[in-house]
Amino acid sequence: MRRDERGAVTLVVTFFMVALCICAALVTDFGMAYVNKRQAQTAADAAVMAAGKVYAGKSGTCASLVGDMTLLSQAETAADQLRLANMPSSPNVDLVPSCATGTLTLDYHVTASSPLGLGQIVTGTNQLTVDREAQSSLKVVTTLLGDCALCFLGTGTTDTGNADYSVSNGSIHLNGNLSAGPNGMWTVTPASSQTVGVTGTVSGGQFSPAYITEPVIPDPLASMSLPLSSTGLSAKSDPCSDGPGVYGAFAIPSGTCTLSAGAYVITGAWTMKNNSTLTSSGGVTLYFKSAGGSLDAKNGVIAGLKAPTGTPAGAPAGWPSGFGIIYDRDNANAFSAQGNGNTTITGAIYAKSATIEFNGTSDFHFVGGPIVVKSGTGNGNQGTVYVESTGNVGGVTQTNAGTMTMSK
Repeated sequence: MRRDERGAVTLVVTFFMVALCICAALVTDFGMAYVNKRQAQTAADAAVMAAGKVYAGKSGTCASLVGDMTLLSQAETAADQLRLANMPSSPNVDLVPSCATGTLTLDYHVTASSPLGLGQIVTGTNQLTVDREAQSSLKVVTTLLGDCALCFLGTGTTDTGNADYSVSNGSIHLNGNLSAGPNGMWTVTPASSQTVGVTGTVSGGQFSPAYITEPVIPDPLASMSLPLSSTGLSAKSDPCSDGPGVYGAFAIPSGTCTLSAGAYVITGAWTMKNNSTLTSSGGVTLYFKSAGGSLDAKNGVIAGLKAPTGTPAGAPAGWPSGFGIIYDRDNANAFSAQGNGNTTITGAIYAKSATIEFNGTSDFHFVGGPIVVKSGTGNGNQGTVYVESTGNVGGVTQTNAGTMTMSK
């Protein structure tokens, strides 16, 4: 007799329907967990990027940035806002900053829980917790700002009119404000490595490259010991014929006054006539003592005045090398280099508290540098000031967090 198989199909269909429902439930449970995982990762990425933007550009070493609790609080707040925007009701987590080889690293975790139905059969728990991590990194870099070959240290306004200022192989820096005429040009070369930096405001002028904002810098030659000694130098009356020594006020006569190589201490004002020319036969350093020493060359020409390559011949101990003109640190008398012709000075110039006057339409050529003064004036239309520098001095070191990148 044939076997009775009625109902067998019903059993098979029922079995497969139950299995299909279980699979559908599992797919739903674990599919939701996968969606939550992706959402948690998105939240973590957005949060750690927001935190990184808080740190980006901030000044400090890697260790000091990590230890700045105020900065950490601001970064955590920014991170939490993005986490909640992407993952509402997710539990709070801590932003963890750390240092490694000069890199500021920010770690952030986002956790999320997905309820399970039949998925409990597999996991043994009624929910599945996902934990996603994101990490951003900021390279902490140290840069030198405000180093200069033409340095204006005064915090007031430097008014240069329409004069052109140009520095090769060096930068220009002004601690204060700059007021320039519409035709005044400010140029540094090469533009790829040199800058025109201004701490305060800028009015007028044309710049190549564009000027940048820099912090106030201290005196780059503050280590130079002043006042200088005059021990061993005798008092003399005519520098054009008497050579190195100590001089009071002197009016340079018409014609050419050639200074012999050596050290000159000047306690009064040196002035020039309309057809006077001041030059040197060797390396000289003119030291203008406070309170009366000054150089007023607006009616004459300084042509070929050369600083010594070392310390000046016969100078007492403590005199620096390579300087053509030095004013005492508190000497506020003007240094006038206006002139009716072309001024050429080789060597460094230091007059921290003095204004150097470039008025007139002449060319002022300085070789070697640096020039460190309080401020400058340049009222002449198309007068030119050219500094042919051997490099910059001074500046301030600034360490800060650089551009943010996602590292995990």
